[in-house]
Amino acid sequence: MLKLVGLCLIASLSSIGADDNMLGKGLWSLIAVENCPEEELHQESLRLDVNKHKVNRSHDGLSVHITINNEVNDQYGTFIDICKYVDGGCKQYQVVSDNLGKLCDKYAKDNVVRALQMAKFNTDYFPLDVGEYDLEDFMIDYCSFPSDCPFGRYEAMTFLLSGGQRVACLKVIVECTKCEDDDECCDDDEE
Repeated sequence: MLKLVGLCLIASLSSIGADDNMLGKGLWSLIAVENCPEEELHQESLRLDVNKHKVNRSHDGLSVHITINNEVNDQYGTFIDICKYVDGGCKQYQVVSDNLGKLCDKYAKDNVVRALQMAKFNTDYFPLDVGEYDLEDFMIDYCSFPSDCPFGRYEAMTFLLSGGQRVACLKVIVECTKCEDDDECCDDDEE
């Protein structure tokens, strides 16, 4: 379930496209995470009660109480509706839809595996068993996100789907800010 939090955050951060003049070396940050209104769901298979807080002066953390009502496996789907904050409100920007396992592998695997281990799941990956789990002070590794990013603030309504039905949801607000100098951003690993 923290897998879903990590997935939502990272997929929301990483899957956003950009205009040519608004893309460059930047640093992502998490502004807010909250549950969606219950009317957004067809049924609730999974609930994440998320508390974003400062772990110390320089690191954001997440504490999450996870309730899983039905086993979550890699056959679940995701639907992420992203809007960008501009003058006049939040305008639809991009829609991302994929298999949960593929999305995790592509955007969030290291953070997800680390989160599952911290929450004491019986697995390092799928499936996730029915039960209640707690994750305390999970520090987000912003440097694991792409450093080339579209500048701006974004809101993502992130849904977990089972059989085409919405069964879990988080609203995530993230921001990519331009690096003014190299000290502000993460070092890119040379491949």
